[in-house]
Amino acid sequence: MIAVGETLEIRKEGKAINHTVSQLKAAYKSITADKAKETVVAYEPVWAIGTGEVATDDDAQEMCFEIRSALSKMYGDDR
Repeated sequence: MIAVGETLEIRKEGKAINHTVSQLKAAYKSITADKAKETVVAYEPVWAIGTGEVATDDDAQEMCFEIRSALSKMYGDDR
């Protein structure tokens, strides 16, 4: 399992997508395509843990789209 997410400060700065995709790329840096197929990505917005702030469906959908897009660019569309 690969867990990625951003803090409230990063989100408020408008850098959530770049930050999270950078985490993803770093985590998969040395993982082959065959091994990548065996992984699961968990998006957890750190800012939504115990802060009273809540991630909306749109927040999650946007980030999941970006994560899928990044993995597709890294490993091809069948990931």
